[in-house]
Amino acid sequence: MGRNWAIAIGINYYYNLQPLKYAQRDAKAMENWFKRSVKNFFSEIEIIKYFEIFIIST
Repeated sequence: MGRNWAIAIGINYYYNLQPLKYAQRDAKAMENWFKRSVKNFFSEIEIIKYFEIFIIST
């Protein structure tokens, strides 16, 4: 049987761009939705999270 994937990326800070306000919050909301709702349809759910990674270029 094939595998299904979903990716939710929430990046609030980009180099040389105005910060976003809700991208991380929206990604977290998707994570919570998967944990609550989708788990009934799939036998396995793996959630990988990354938080606040800042890349500074000089």
